[in-house]
Amino acid sequence: MLVADIDRGGVFASIVGTFALLDDNERDLICGFVINRFRGDLRLFTGGTEFLEERTGRPCLGVLPYIDELRIDQEDSVSLEDRQVSRGSFRVGVIRLPHISNYTDFME
Repeated sequence: MLVADIDRGGVFASIVGTFALLDDNERDLICGFVINRFRGDLRLFTGGTEFLEERTGRPCLGVLPYIDELRIDQEDSVSLEDRQVSRGSFRVGVIRLPHISNYTDFME
């Protein structure tokens, strides 16, 4: 299953582009796609899933809403810009690498 985050934008290019870049044997492993973190009225997305299904040949398995109350840690460095700065008795420096994961280990 391919899951795409619509909250950051570019979900159509992300899904169609991913399918286009995969080898046939890799593409065969994907049973469908899910749109994650959708905000607003789902009726505004009418035609969106059909467009993606036509382009990928795979079904849309669901459109999941954005739920702010979940407060799940971000999974990659794309959200480092959202960090909060707090003052304390010492500072910790973290090298920002292009492929960092689990960066929340460095949060308070």
